[in-house]
Amino acid sequence: MKKSIGLWLIIFVFILFFSSYKMAFAQTDPPTPNPTDYKFDISGPTITPPDYSKNECPICGAGQFWSSDHGCCKFDINFSSASSFNIVCEQPSIEVCTYDKFCISGKGCLLGGTKLSTFNPSELCNKLIVPEENSQCLTCMQDNEHVWTAIGCIPIGLANLISSYLVKLVMSIGGAAGFLVFLYGSYLILTSGDDVERVKLGRKYITSSLKGIILIIFGFLIFRIITVDILKIPGFE
Repeated sequence: MKKSIGLWLIIFVFILFFSSYKMAFAQTDPPTPNPTDYKFDISGPTITPPDYSKNECPICGAGQFWSSDHGCCKFDINFSSASSFNIVCEQPSIEVCTYDKFCISGKGCLLGGTKLSTFNPSELCNKLIVPEENSQCLTCMQDNEHVWTAIGCIPIGLANLISSYLVKLVMSIGGAAGFLVFLYGSYLILTSGDDVERVKLGRKYITSSLKGIILIIFGFLIFRIITVDILKIPGFE
């Protein structure tokens, strides 16, 4: 009876935690842009023709992106400035986005005008000695949604970090630990001979490992049902 009450209490706290997370997540979403300020295409690499009377930003040419500081910038590794009308920016630089001069979606700016600090991924990736890691680092940080770390490429967003990285990591570690305990229990039984206590200990380890693996699988299913089906938290799939 006490175990059942404890289990339901854990489930209730779990649901309450993710309900609070959903509310906090919704409050941190960027505000909806005002269509009269500028026009944008959230699914494509371009924006619609500008209306300067409405303070809309212009369309840049091929191989360029809009910078709130410099206007149309080209993708180039070296930084140079010929004049105030011809500025070449570092590649793939992330520029600061503002509402009055909106950057092209997917070219270094977050939808809704969220500001990002100027950062050049090559400054980090070029410090890697192994060529394979250098290319993997650049590929990882191209979409501005992942960052290269000592343990590989991980997502920046909290929801993506939990759903696509931490959940898999915890399940992998838990499953591997349960499997090792299962093997150890089997080893005790196979090498027990006529030792009854050794057989009992081996069975105990095997039973515990199976319970742990089942609990991990059950916890993952509960986690997915709550985050995806019930609360529908953005970023969890």
